[in-house]
Amino acid sequence: MRKQHETGSWTQSRRIAVVVPTLGRPSLERAVSSVAQQSLSPAQVIVVANGPEPLSRERVDDLRRISHPVRFEVVSLPPFSGPSICRNVGAWEAESDYVAFLDDDDEFIPDYLRLMAEEVERSHPDLLYGAKVWRRPDGSIRREKRLHTRRQEQWLEALYRQENHGFGGQNVVVKRDAFFELGGFPVDLPSGEDRALAMAALRAGKRFSYVDAAEVSCHDPEGYRAKQRSDKWLTNLKIIRDYWDDVSWRSRLRSLWRVFRSLVGV
Repeated sequence: MRKQHETGSWTQSRRIAVVVPTLGRPSLERAVSSVAQQSLSPAQVIVVANGPEPLSRERVDDLRRISHPVRFEVVSLPPFSGPSICRNVGAWEAESDYVAFLDDDDEFIPDYLRLMAEEVERSHPDLLYGAKVWRRPDGSIRREKRLHTRRQEQWLEALYRQENHGFGGQNVVVKRDAFFELGGFPVDLPSGEDRALAMAALRAGKRFSYVDAAEVSCHDPEGYRAKQRSDKWLTNLKIIRDYWDDVSWRSRLRSLWRVFRSLVGV
């Protein structure tokens, strides 16, 4: 694992580091820029590269310039290590109380970290979720729905039924100690690691918060087709097995029916 460090001015009061896994997409600079331009500066920006080619020295220098004066770091992993490993390694490198994650094709609104930090001070949660706003190629916008309840058992049931109410990998801020207590993002799933992290946290009784005003703009058109990928079947079957005893029979049957429909193409 190769690591390149770049230090800048920062203070211990900046409690949130931001981890950006990347395959080297052209949108990486836009994502990092959205972090660097936050109204509340992060403790660090950690880019974890696992693309087919290492990030060039010129590109790293450009990212360092974009991030200045925030502390900046690049970690290089083997190609296609996967989002879970990238996020977990980035969180390990972080020197902060909380870690935020952002995909390299998405971006934070300018007040994202400030809004999250205010919620941390207010309720001291283990996980905070912002709002995902999908920007389609035709210019239209779709806001990810969420479950309007504070009853965490209802969140677990909904996730088990494959109803992901805004629990994503790019819109979560996690208390670092709780993150590693949960084992980080699971590395044994072909997909759905964000959903699985939320379910593990709910089962462990971790404190959740939603911050509706903290928006993440999601641009990846693949996100709309992800539900059709065959690897979702394997993820759903594993989650059905692992959380069978934690949910109602109604949720069990609903989730099994959804897997069956996806397998037969109904």
